Amino acid sequence: MDKEKSLNTFSIVAFILSFILFPVGLILSIIGMVRCNKYKKETGRKPSYYIFNIIGLIVSVLVSIIIAFVFFLIIFVFGVLSYNKKYVIGTYTCYYPYSYKPAVTAKFNNNNFTWSKYNDELSNSISGKYRLKSVQIKNDIHAYKIQLTPNTYKTSARIGTKSNYDIIIKKQNNKTTITFDNGTTYNCTKGSSNEF
Repeated sequence: MDKEKSLNTFSIVAFILSFILFPVGLILSIIGMVRCNKYKKETGRKPSYYIFNIIGLIVSVLVSIIIAFVFFLIIFVFGVLSYNKKYVIGTYTCYYPYSYKPAVTAKFNNNNFTWSKYNDELSNSISGKYRLKSVQIKNDIHAYKIQLTPNTYKTSARIGTKSNYDIIIKKQNNKTTITFDNGTTYNCTKGSSNEF
């Protein structure tokens, strides 16, 4: 009877640890099952708490799978954002809608951005940090939602400023557009020689 009581206690401990320390619970549940089967061969009956080893084993395996899934999901999300970020980095020459005249130059690199008038002698510009918020890919269209957080304004005229701007850089084949949250859209070409 003492041996059965000892096995029952062991089974309960394994069951509890499967929730708290699932690797330890998994190992103890397996050991408990082996010991209970050995006890059954010796006595012809299983300990009354044998089922706790089975439940502990199932819980440990499920918790391991869930934690592994969450871990790989986090790595995947950060990996996708980091991978797609390189397609945002660069210098863009942007044109007013329905015009072939360059309007602005947008530069993105290492979480920094500069938005300035094209070939402006007065160096009117807004610069700061940017953050890639999301990526949407549908067919051959890639849309990158970015939040701009300006910290430096170099302007010759007084302009209204915001703490954050949301923009979408949309790429389809060789066509790139940058759209601000107020609806202003620029047609852009990505440069190469002047990139960061």
